[in-house]
Amino acid sequence: MTAALDLYTRTAGDIRNPVIVFLHGGGLSSSQWQPQLEALSDSFYCIAPDLPEQGKSIDIQPFTLPDAAQRVAALIRGLPHGKAH
Repeated sequence: MTAALDLYTRTAGDIRNPVIVFLHGGGLSSSQWQPQLEALSDSFYCIAPDLPEQGKSIDIQPFTLPDAAQRVAALIRGLPHGKAH
């Protein structure tokens, strides 16, 4: 597995706030969460990654559920809080 930071990730809000991670379904991307990121960014640090083979992470292949889960977990562990909703 390569670094979680290889995933394209949309963020909004102050990184010192509680973190919410938004995950999209197959064939979609983080762009679907933009309204929620904007609406919640005053109270939360919002993160929406593009999973492998999706959106702007299209070049990260192949998509497997275990790899995607490991990448998202590494993304969360890399945050100052190390946890997310």
